[in-house]
Amino acid sequence: MAGEFENIFMKIGIGDSVLVEGSADSGKEFFCRLLLRQGLDADFPVAVLSFHPEAHIAWFREYAGKGLGRVRHAEAPDNLTEMGIALKEQAKGCRFVYIDFFEILSAKLDASDILDAIGFNAKKLKAGKASLMQAVNPESIDSRQMARLREIFDVVIEVKRKGEKLEYRYMKHPTEFDEEWHSVSLGEVVVPRRTITEFCRTAMEFELRNAGHYARNFHKFDENGRKQLFGLSQASSRHFSDCAQLLQREVEAMKVSPASDEELLKILEEGMLEERVMKERYNEYANESPDEKARGIFARLSGEEKAHELIVEELKGKIKKE
Repeated sequence: MAGEFENIFMKIGIGDSVLVEGSADSGKEFFCRLLLRQGLDADFPVAVLSFHPEAHIAWFREYAGKGLGRVRHAEAPDNLTEMGIALKEQAKGCRFVYIDFFEILSAKLDASDILDAIGFNAKKLKAGKASLMQAVNPESIDSRQMARLREIFDVVIEVKRKGEKLEYRYMKHPTEFDEEWHSVSLGEVVVPRRTITEFCRTAMEFELRNAGHYARNFHKFDENGRKQLFGLSQASSRHFSDCAQLLQREVEAMKVSPASDEELLKILEEGMLEERVMKERYNEYANESPDEKARGIFARLSGEEKAHELIVEELKGKIKKE
């Protein structure tokens, strides 16, 4: 990591809350992730609480190396009380706890209540020696709310992107303010080129989520919209299949150390649980559906899940015998 960037990490005191602000294309989220990775490099766990945590975790899966196991993550609840509980649970022993949901929540809840909650939780985390970190776009927030948000945080960092450089300036309440913009070459902080295997794993995760997202919301659209969403859901499924085939090809060509029996059994146990859950779900749907054709499909799927369960049992038996 570039020395320039390490300097700003060192200037953030234990428990200091950090507001990173910038426009939509400024690189503020990337800047936050780099700070989180600095925490990992210093052997601290870090946490991410977001309405889309999978996007952040995908980045850490690729860029955090051996530190991935110290990245805690959870989907943010839209209830402020539950959010406080989630922050407390995730923050134990962490250097940074990253949140990115102010703008999303402000469209649903009273902004003053959200600001009160952020201020309260920032103080609670500070008492536990964890730093709350928030990314925000000032252009998307009322100026009065933005001014109050800045007052809540101990450290405010402005970020902007300029070509292949990430520029920033730093302010720490109440007196330390640096008007000079500092820059970090992106080439100094970006990690090595990703592999096809990493691309496919990440893409498959997102395509599955996308297919489910569209499928859950068919009923909210008119007939034409439902057809379009159905097409998008099917396309995501096809994309998943294409990536799976690429991944299979890459895995077959990989030279990897064999996993332990314990690791293999854990993978199969988790798979077994999913097979059993889906077997029961499909069976339940088959019994409850008023549509005869749907009942037949669900019954067939339940039977296939049962067959999958037997395959997993057979694999487990082979491993235990070896």
